[in-house]
Amino acid sequence: ADQDIGEAIFSKKNDGSNMNGNTTVTITDTSYDAPQPSYTYTFNRPDNKAFAFAVQIQDSPNLPANIVALVQAAVVASFNGTDGSKRARMGTTVLAGKFYAPISAIAPTVNVISVLLNIKPGTPNLTNVTLGIDQFPTLQPSDVAVTLV
Repeated sequence: ADQDIGEAIFSKKNDGSNMNGNTTVTITDTSYDAPQPSYTYTFNRPDNKAFAFAVQIQDSPNLPANIVALVQAAVVASFNGTDGSKRARMGTTVLAGKFYAPISAIAPTVNVISVLLNIKPGTPNLTNVTLGIDQFPTLQPSDVAVTLV
């Protein structure tokens, strides 16, 4: 919560620290008797940036029946780093190539044709997206479009 971040800044920084950002909180110094001084701290909360993916895989009768859901889950897990890989982070470049291996690992019959991405509302037509240090990447399974070609 914003108040917790303010408390952490209060406990680590001195009063003369330069404060910038889009979020401001006021912290009261309870180590004093009344009247207790209050300090205002400003910090930056990143903007959530929702991603969209377009994945094409080769159609085959040997694909798992729930291939779309499996591809969506594999992309989201890799994006969030819950598959053991590095998650998409602020201030980094998200590369489409990162997602080929997790999709291919679903089954031996899965052949990836392409993976494209973009920040919504943009069309997923890029192979990489660079995020600013104030942009927090997010992804929902419903934002991973899977096409069998």
